[in-house]
Amino acid sequence: MRKGYASELIAKHQLINEFGKDNVTKIAIGSQGADFMVICCGEVIKVVEVKECHQKNYYPNKRELEQFERIRTFAKIQGIMAELWIYKYLGRGKPKVKITKYLYHPHEINN
Repeated sequence: MRKGYASELIAKHQLINEFGKDNVTKIAIGSQGADFMVICCGEVIKVVEVKECHQKNYYPNKRELEQFERIRTFAKIQGIMAELWIYKYLGRGKPKVKITKYLYHPHEINN
């Protein structure tokens, strides 16, 4: 199993529970960078990028920072919300903790 797949699976189930199976799409486009896109009534509502962390804090590398910037730019152009979901792995048998950060929110002033 590739790194981060379990967290993506958890995120997919959470998005499906919130928006419905037909409205959640897994993105396999490398240039866009996000993991999931939520589409409702013919409009993109939000894009979600999922990362997994085994340390106390999450520190993105240079490639991930560039990826976040691509997602942020895409969200600004489309006027949609872009979220980063970080799943912190606390140890064997313990649940993962989800931390949500907004890469872009269309209604915030300081984007």
